[in-house]
This record gives sequence, C-alpha cells and structure tokens, in this order.
Amino acid sequence: MSFVRSARAFFGSLPKNLSKKVLKPDMRVNSVADIDVKYLKRKGMTHIFFDMDNTITSFHGAKVPQSISKRLKELCRMFKVYIMSNSDSEHVKAFIKRNPAYLLNYMEMGGRKKPAVSTFEYVLKKSGALAKNCVMVGDRYFTDIAGAKKSGFGLVIKTMPLLQETEPLILKAVRGLERGYVRLRRIR
Repeated sequence: MSFVRSARAFFGSLPKNLSKKVLKPDMRVNSVADIDVKYLKRKGMTHIFFDMDNTITSFHGAKVPQSISKRLKELCRMFKVYIMSNSDSEHVKAFIKRNPAYLLNYMEMGGRKKPAVSTFEYVLKKSGALAKNCVMVGDRYFTDIAGAKKSGFGLVIKTMPLLQETEPLILKAVRGLERGYVRLRRIR
C-alpha cells in the first residue's frame, strides 16, 4: 500500500470526535522543565499525570534529563504526581523504582490504554481527584491530549518529544501522521 493510501486509511479511521477542541492543548512547552509551577497552583491544580516516554524520559529510557529532573522534583513536592503510560507496566515500575527521589506514583490503568475516556475516568477515580483539578502532560496529540481533553482535565499541556531517534519506526510514522493531521486541521 502506498504512503498516500496509508495516510488516507489512517485519517479515515480516526474517530469523528477528534475535533480541534479535543486536540488543542491548553498550553505548549518545550519540555517539562518549562512548566510554570506557580501558574498551576493559581489555577487550583492538585494532581499531575505525566506520560513517560518522550515526555520525562526518552522512549523506554531510564534516565531523566537534568533540566527535567529539577522541575519534576519541585512538582512532586507540591502536587500529587502520577505516571500514566501506555508502556509496559513492568518498564514503568522499574523506572519509578530506579528514581525514588521523584516520589512518583504509578497509575495502574487496569488494562486500559490512552486515549480512551474510560482510562482517564478510571485513573481519576483511583487517585481520588476531580478532573477539573488535574493536569495531563504529554507529547502525543492522539493519546495524551485527546484523552485528557475529552475527560475534562482542568489543564492539558503538550511538550515537544524528547528523543524521537530512540522510537521504533512505527511510532515515528504514527507521529508523522499525527503532525500531518494537526497541520491539516490547523490546530495551534
């Protein structure tokens, strides 16, 4: 199948509820290091849910870049902070165990995956948080941003991906299709 046919099939298979409103983050930052902690407090946020791969580490990475590390520690002191990842749970648990200084909580998603609204509802219930007081931070439009927006999170922050070079080829292709869709829909 040609790339054009593949792209048409991909875009044609997207749920019709992926509107501009659902895909548009409330805020964009280059990295987690650029998140304004005081702004989150002023907005009444109490819980932060982070995607892991390419948001706080490279894809399946174990090390947090120093600039992100400092901000992550600060956020963990001021908010309830969770990792909410579609990655293998053992990989996420190992990351948290290797990085105890961050005081991160792994949010078991009960076999669910982002962007399903049921996944976000499940983690909200397990954390005891109200959606309006929650922040989702991630690098992917179709998983992190869309799921949190459809679930009513108070603030959704899109980061630039850390290291796309470490991603599998299929994920690079999907990310390219995401970017194309976002440009096509003129989502800014």
